[in-house]
Amino acid sequence: MKADIQKGYVLFPEGEHTVTILNVNEQVNQYWKEGESEARKKRWEWALEMPDGVSTTRFFTGTTIGNKKANLTKLYAAVLGKKIADLTDDDLKKFDSDDLIGKKVKIKIINKEDDEGTEWNRIETVKPAGGVKKDKMPF
Repeated sequence: MKADIQKGYVLFPEGEHTVTILNVNEQVNQYWKEGESEARKKRWEWALEMPDGVSTTRFFTGTTIGNKKANLTKLYAAVLGKKIADLTDDDLKKFDSDDLIGKKVKIKIINKEDDEGTEWNRIETVKPAGGVKKDKMPF
């Protein structure tokens, strides 16, 4: 069963938090403009359960994987416990968003403020929850 994305907005404290990926929903990217790539027209909204087990925050990504700067690539690498540079073509071919549900990642939240004084969370980084996996030495 999928969880509902929280409609209210909660300002979480800045810092690192280990979160669980609850679900992903596809939506139209509100920032897409006519004439831009069709691939940019869609985006995914990921619901991330905070450590309290009750609250959720959101993380937005594109729907294509492989670009080293893309949030989706960063999220996938974190779930696999890898550095982005260590993702292989085989890793990318195996990607399925459903496989990320229930996985844990570590996020770093910073709080931002807009011109009207409204504060909001920004996920600054996404890392593996247990650190980066090291290749075993052959000896």
